[in-house]
This record gives sequence, structure tokens and C-alpha cells, in this order.
Amino acid sequence: MHIEVETPTKSKVSDWTAIAVIIAGLIFVGFQVLKDISQPKSATILTMNDIYRINGIKRGEEGGMARIAAARKMLEARGDVLVLHAGDALSPSLLGNTYKGAQMVDMMNFLDLSEDFDPNLFVTFGNHEFDASKCSSPNALISSVRESNFTWLSGNLDFTKCPSGAGFGEIQTAANVKPYAIVDMAGMKVGIFGLTLNKSRYASLMTDQPAPSGTEAADALDRASYITAAKRHIATLRAEGADYIIGLTHLAKTDDSALLETLGESGPDLIIGGHDHTYMKVGPIKGRFIYKQTADALDVGVHTLTKTADGISHDYEKLYLKADAPKNEAVQQRTDDWLKIHEAGFCAGKKLLTGCLADAMGTTAIDWQLEELKNRESETAIGNWLTETIVTVAAENSAKGPKTFCPAAGTEPIRVGLLGSGSLRLNYDVPKGYALQRREIEELFPFPMEIAAICTTWGAVKSQIEHGLTLKGEGGWPHLSGASISYVPASTGTSANIVRITTPDGTTPADDTPVIVVANLYIASQGDGYRWGLCQSLPEGTSCADSITDGGQANSVVIRRGGKIQDLKKLVLAEFAANSAGAVGPTSFTPKMTVVGP
Repeated sequence: MHIEVETPTKSKVSDWTAIAVIIAGLIFVGFQVLKDISQPKSATILTMNDIYRINGIKRGEEGGMARIAAARKMLEARGDVLVLHAGDALSPSLLGNTYKGAQMVDMMNFLDLSEDFDPNLFVTFGNHEFDASKCSSPNALISSVRESNFTWLSGNLDFTKCPSGAGFGEIQTAANVKPYAIVDMAGMKVGIFGLTLNKSRYASLMTDQPAPSGTEAADALDRASYITAAKRHIATLRAEGADYIIGLTHLAKTDDSALLETLGESGPDLIIGGHDHTYMKVGPIKGRFIYKQTADALDVGVHTLTKTADGISHDYEKLYLKADAPKNEAVQQRTDDWLKIHEAGFCAGKKLLTGCLADAMGTTAIDWQLEELKNRESETAIGNWLTETIVTVAAENSAKGPKTFCPAAGTEPIRVGLLGSGSLRLNYDVPKGYALQRREIEELFPFPMEIAAICTTWGAVKSQIEHGLTLKGEGGWPHLSGASISYVPASTGTSANIVRITTPDGTTPADDTPVIVVANLYIASQGDGYRWGLCQSLPEGTSCADSITDGGQANSVVIRRGGKIQDLKKLVLAEFAANSAGAVGPTSFTPKMTVVGP
């Protein structure tokens, strides 16, 4: 038999080579598909909260938007990154006082290094988003939302509920404001909803408030509303196919914990929270966890969700954004541009020389403990000194004599000073011998610090200090002057308890003894839950602070000199500038608070 073998031509060889390449490619793709099926898929989430300064703290040595952007860029090497901010971005800060949040919106818009809308950045509203806005003057917040190239989450705020006028209505209909959202990541549908804690400035906007029966405390009613709102949005997210649900909350830790405790398996799979300004991992509570990062982006959270055959697992890592953490150069340049423009305008507006924020403000004689863990849960030298300062100012410059202002107090009334720690916002310790600049004092007091006096009783002073001591870790924690106390700290489910409270000379007045409490106007006007029996019924649109300032409260006045309200920040700036070559502030520390019991 003759077999004729055909010798392949060049073209036929090429055909066979092409076929071989195709087959090899198909085999490779097949192996890759099998590999993808066999390996778990993961999604990366970058989390943060309570970021006030675009350049970070310590003159830019820690935190800052440039370090956050660098961290995001690094994580994006793994794939898409979901970025969650748990509220408080627009205020308070030195730049925020001038730009009403525009500086932070611009920096957050550029966090992805693009001018386009960022579909992976979600921010919940914090209470300080409303510092420059209320129903009667909503424009600052409206402008911030309008300029935001990212999504705001608002799961328990109805911006149409202002008592009268247009109010915040534009925010309610904005395309980038939603109660919840679903993001597709690594084969998972991740649901997110936002919650904001109730504060008097925008209380009319809160949804899901239960009808009061007259016996519940206000905080219990608020907590019930947060739980109801969360339950409502979680049910919707599950119905829309969410595989994993995150509560992005700006609530106190106790409220976040109550949410998980009450809802259990019907609750969110994870809470990313803000407001407490301190890193924390709380849980497990019914198998779920709460995570919060330190304020001012001293650290950020990296959460990894992995889809496996058994469900979705969660892992966590904390990234420290200290001095050695990399910065994104483009974001830092944008930050520097804002700082330069601000300083020029700030100095000109104050009629000071160019570069005034570097003006010498004296040298610290002892350590100032202003890092928030210390400032918000312990007694400090700088806190006591500032409180003693306002008491002295009130004694020297009281607008009304003691006999008319506090009738039974006599010619030398008992004066007690009280400052809320949330008014002091430097958020880092200043060591002994530190050469202060004007910028530190401006950043220490981002809010006006008008001084007010309240005529009350010794028994009321005791109960209100107990209230403040229960707020450990929060802005209402008290710095104290004019009284010494021994107390049992608050624990889960209990309030702090003062077992002994005396005047500086060691005496304990009767509960009905009249006392003048000197405080910053925010605390005097019921801020942070302090209750002095003022402002029980006010005309619509009138705040308690305005009523005190205008003389509408018989038992409270602002302290004036030459017709001008005395402001602690202005007093400190003037004193420190006058002593710029010497030691300023406290020179010693005598504790007034003693912890007893467990």
C-alpha cells in the first residue's frame, strides 16, 4: 500500500500553531476559572470618623487627608476599596470656622485623586455637620452637600421637617443623599445605612421618634428611635438582596451597643461608628462588633470581607497614620494650598502680620494633657487652669452684683467653675517647655467660648457634676474649679455617684445654699445634657444660648466687660501674647477629683 504524506506548507504550519495557541489559552483560562472558583473573594473597606483638620494634628505631623489618600491608594492594589466615614467632617476646626466645611468637602472630593463623582465614598451626617447650619439658616450645610462628589447617608433625618420655611429641603431631594445604599464588591452585595445622634440644634429633623409617655428619659426615647430606624432600613436592604449589612453610625457607644443588643440577628452584621473620638472594638454583642477609629485620622480601619462557601467572614486591621506614614503628594499640595490661602485671609482679617499663625504665644511650664482619651475622662492641669480662669473673670467682671443676680448668696457667693471637655479640641498632649504658636491656641478653641453664670444651688451643682462624670469619654466630661469631689465612677447601667463634695476650704454647704456656676455658654445653655432649670419655654427659633445672652433667663447671665461678652479664647490669646517670651498657662497641678469605690 502506498501512502502519500503531504508535507505541510508554511501557511498550514501557521494554522496549526494558531490552533495550538488557542487551545493553550483555553486551558489557561479554564485553570484560571477553576482557581477563581476555589479561592475566596474579598472586599476591602477603609473606615474613619471625626476628622476635623485637613492637615492632621501637631502641625501636620500625624493624620491628615494626604496620609488617608496614600493608604487608600495602597489598598486599591488589592482591588476596589469602599471608603466609609462615620461623621463629623465639616466642623469644628480653624479652617472650618472660615469656610464652613468647604475645605473638607474639597479634600474629600479629591480623596480618589479625581474630580469626578466618587461612587465608593460614603459619609454619614455627624452632629457637627450642623455647627454652621440650622433650620433658620441652612445654607452652609446645603452648600456642602451640593458640592460633594460622594454620597451622604441619612437614615434617620428628614430634612423637610423644619418647623417653618424652606429649611434643609434641598438636601432631602439631593441625588447624593440617601438613607441607605448597596455596593457590589467581590461578588457580594454590601448594604450600608446611616444613623445620626439627636441634638437640639436639629432635633426637629429626627425620624422614628416614639411618642413620649412622660416617664422615659430623653436619651431612652432617642435610643428607641435609632433602633427603629435601623430595623426599618435593614429589612429593606435584606429585601433588596444585601448579603452583608453595615451600620455607618454617628452615635455614642452606648447607643451602638443597645442597637446590637436589641436587634440581635435582625441587626447589622457590623457597625462602623463615630462620635466617641477613641479607637474601640466593642463586642461580640449577639455575635456582632462595633469598630471606631481615633479622631483626626491618627488611625484608620481596614476591614476585609471574604465570601466563602460558609458565608461572609470579617477581618480587621488598624493602620496608624503617624509621622512615618506616607503622604500622597498631590493631596498634600492641595492641603498646603488651602492652608496658605486661609492663613493669608485669617491674618489680614485680624489685622495681624503675614504668617501670624506662627506668632509666639509663650512656653508651657508643665505638661498639658489634651489628647482626647485624657481630656475626656480625667482631670488635667490645663482643664483646671482654664476653669479657674473663667471663675476669676466672672468674679471680676460680673454684669450684675451678687445680691441682685443670686439674692441669698451674700457679698461673697460660692462660685463653682465647669467647662465641658468637648470645647477643648487640640487632641494631643503638649509637653513642658513647648514653644506655643497662635495656631495651637486657635485650634484648642474652635468654638466661641463666651463665659456665662448661672444662679443655682449646691444640691444642683452636685447632681450636674454627677451627670458630667457619667459622660466619661464624651465631650460633656467636666473640668472643675471651686469644688473638690470624691466619687464612684459610672459603670454599665449606672451613673457616677459623688460621695463627698466640698468647697475649697473643706466645708460642705447645705443642698439649698445658693451657688453661682460659671461655665462656657454651651454648658450653661443645657449643652451635653446639663440641666440648670433654664429655657423651659422659648419662642420658636430662639435658642437657650440666645435667650441667656439677651437677658431672657432670670437665673443666668453672660459675663460682660465694657459691654462686650467675655470670651475665654480671646482672654487666653491676649494673655499669652503679652507673655510670649515667658511661661504661660498652669504652673502646677492640684487634683480636685478623687476616685473611690470600684
